[in-house]
Amino acid sequence: MKILTCLCIGFFGIVNNVDNPGIYNLLQHWNKMSLSVLKENAASAITGQERELYQNRLEAMPEAWKGVDSINYKSIRLFFLEQISADFNWKDKKWAVIEVVKNGEIKRLVNYLIYYNGSQANIIAYRYYLDKWIKIHEWQEHLKMVTLFKKKDKVPMDKGSNAGDVIVTSFKSGFPLQSAYFVENTLDQGSMIKSIISHSY
Repeated sequence: MKILTCLCIGFFGIVNNVDNPGIYNLLQHWNKMSLSVLKENAASAITGQERELYQNRLEAMPEAWKGVDSINYKSIRLFFLEQISADFNWKDKKWAVIEVVKNGEIKRLVNYLIYYNGSQANIIAYRYYLDKWIKIHEWQEHLKMVTLFKKKDKVPMDKGSNAGDVIVTSFKSGFPLQSAYFVENTLDQGSMIKSIISHSY
């Protein structure tokens, strides 16, 4: 539980500052959307086991939820936004992020940045290692953003294929548009999300 709490506080943050208002504003909107999706999933979960997992994610990070209007300089998401801002200009563009939190003795965090260059989607995979995000793989695919948000991608826990939590969020410039949260074993094996994760995992 301590590891999960630290991880989630790293995601969502509790410290005030305004040195980089563009990125900080984006981070706060992202965090609020993630919180909203988690609450919706916990309320609509079909099985008790799945509901318990979503509720666990909520209860493990109370300080983070109180801080959705603040910034934590050690936020893992903030580090990620700073990293990708050095790799491409997200302003006035449609883009998406897939976050993978693989549970275990040692947590493994891998993020996938998706953005368009003409008709192709550029995908860059990053791994969080030694307190920083490292680019590990880059490739291109033909895909539409809508394929990341199919209702059929969410399946019962005994039919899912994800070993850890998967969070998918689409953006337009500095604002999140849509988000989906899959706790372990609830992501369909045949989904585009799973295909992207399997490409470099």
